[in-house]
Amino acid sequence: MAGARSAAGDPETNPVLSARAAALLARIDRDLPTLARELIPQSPSVSARFLERPDDPGEHKPEWHQYGIITHTRQFVVALRDAVPGALRRIDPAIAARAEAYFATPLDDLTRWELLLVAGYWHDVGKFTTRTIGRRGDWRFIGHAHDSARLIAAGPDGGLGARYGLTATQTAFVARLADLHYAPMELKLALDRGGGVPMGRDVYGEIAATLGTAGYAVCALFWADCLSKGDTPRQRTQRPELWNLLVRTLHAVDAAARPKSQMTTEEMIAPG
Repeated sequence: MAGARSAAGDPETNPVLSARAAALLARIDRDLPTLARELIPQSPSVSARFLERPDDPGEHKPEWHQYGIITHTRQFVVALRDAVPGALRRIDPAIAARAEAYFATPLDDLTRWELLLVAGYWHDVGKFTTRTIGRRGDWRFIGHAHDSARLIAAGPDGGLGARYGLTATQTAFVARLADLHYAPMELKLALDRGGGVPMGRDVYGEIAATLGTAGYAVCALFWADCLSKGDTPRQRTQRPELWNLLVRTLHAVDAAARPKSQMTTEEMIAPG
């Protein structure tokens, strides 16, 4: 459970976990290798090597990820807990305070922050079931976010949420976050293909509308994902662009979440 222990965070600045949440997260962390081997047989590219070494970086996406899927997942939770709160404060302390108030809201007996960490552990479980071989012989994980949500919410035993004792409300929240965690990157890829932001189109406002009430949480997941892929040439090259995407998406999410009566004139006229 090294991943769970190293995700303790800074108690002076980051939310404190309840005893129930800490025990739940430790159990999820411990079970990751077993869960991987349970799910891999559903993959179109199932292999003896993938089953034997589900955390091998070579079985993941080496051009983007330094780590295997399990280590990436654990690093994701560490980044979410230790680095993301400070990153949001650096962008805008007032926005960060509103996001923290959102995270502190309970859904039954766990806060949204605690459920966000659960989503961090399960955001990529769909990679074990969706892996295919691309045209260049590389591994592809198309639709993995949607399949992560499916595995969380449904299945022969009611899905991961039910297996780990989450309520229906908690399960729905975690599944939605897993389904949306890749949405900001999909926006970036679309902008790259289109040569930038189309004239007169508020693409950040559009993605904020897509994310809806989960916007603050998805921004947190997105940046944790960016920080937990390790040191690869593509990550080093794209990090400034990804930070800019986070900043603009977070501002759009915050604007969508606040009544115009609470916004300044400068905020209302600021570009997306």
